[in-house]
Amino acid sequence: MALSIFSHEGNVGSFEYKTVPVKGEDKSVLNISFRADVKARDESGEWSKDNGFWVDVEFWGKRSKAVAELLKVGARIVVIGEQRMESFQSNDPATPGQEIYRLKVRADSISFAPMGIESIQYKPKAGPANQGYPAEDQSQG
Repeated sequence: MALSIFSHEGNVGSFEYKTVPVKGEDKSVLNISFRADVKARDESGEWSKDNGFWVDVEFWGKRSKAVAELLKVGARIVVIGEQRMESFQSNDPATPGQEIYRLKVRADSISFAPMGIESIQYKPKAGPANQGYPAEDQSQG
């Protein structure tokens, strides 16, 4: 099966970090409801991003916890991963039993876009003497 790559910037609608059993071992997963931006020109020729769409993102592994600790609803992020279409039966009274399709992404990478970030504080580098960085310059690397 060919991979279908997803790479979009957008905003977090909601998220949940949890640990789930997988083949007898506990695994960490971060589930994100993500609004991907699609920029297009409107009728007046101005750029608009109202053509976006919602995606269910899952991010597995150790890095998912680090992202979850920094994540906030509305945060601007970039998601890169493999996309696939999933379907389920509607339980909405207006459309009972109707097959609903939803795009799902298994993220390989999630990064924070600079929009809305006030500051960044880096951890000291590991290794002998912080790998040659003087104490006052540790936040620069």
